[in-house]
Amino acid sequence: MSAGLQEVFERAEALEEQGDWGGAATAWGEGLELALRGGATGEALRLVFDAREEALRRAGREAEAIDRVAHAALSRAAAQAGGAPVAVPWFAAGEFGRAAAAWPAFAEDWAADGHAAYTRELDQRMRGLTRGGVHFAVVSLTVEEVEAHAAAHGLDPGWAEARAQAAAEALRRADDPRVPWPPGRNDPCWCGSGAKYKRCCGA
Repeated sequence: MSAGLQEVFERAEALEEQGDWGGAATAWGEGLELALRGGATGEALRLVFDAREEALRRAGREAEAIDRVAHAALSRAAAQAGGAPVAVPWFAAGEFGRAAAAWPAFAEDWAADGHAAYTRELDQRMRGLTRGGVHFAVVSLTVEEVEAHAAAHGLDPGWAEARAQAAAEALRRADDPRVPWPPGRNDPCWCGSGAKYKRCCGA
C-alpha cells in the first residue's frame, strides 16, 4: 500500500471513531481516487470501496461517480480472475511520447527510461504473472482513445484506471486491437523494434 493511501486509511478511520461519517466518506473518496489513479484493482481497492460504501450509508449520502468507477474496476478484476484475459494498455513508440507529454503521472512512472524500457517492463510483468495462469491481451491505444473514454465516463485521462478501462473496452469492439503476445522467441518482438523477441523484450 502506498504512503498516500496509508495516510487516507488512518485519517478516515480516525473520523469514523469520532462519528464523523460524512468526513470519513469524503476521506475514503480520496482513497478511491488515489487507488484508481495508480491502477489498483485488488485487495486495497476493495477495502477502500467497502469502507467508503459504509461511510456513505451512515452519512445518508448517495454514491458518486468515483464509486461507480471503482465498482467497474472491481467487476473487471473479478471477471479476469474467472479466466477472462487481462487487457493491458500499451502505447507504441509514436504514442508513448504523446502520452508522457499529456499526462504527468504517466510520465513520472514510465518516461524517464524511454519506450524500450517501458515495453520491457510490461513484458517482464506479464511473463511473471502468466506463470500463475493469468492470460493477457496487449491492446495498442492512442492518446485520443484514452481521452475519449475518460471524457465519456467522467475519468481523469491520466489515471491508470482510465487506460485500463479504455483497453478493456477496445477488446469488446469488432475490430480486434490486440498486439500478439507473446510472440515466438525467433519472431519479431511485439514492441516494434524489428529485433527477434528473444533478443529484445523476451531476453
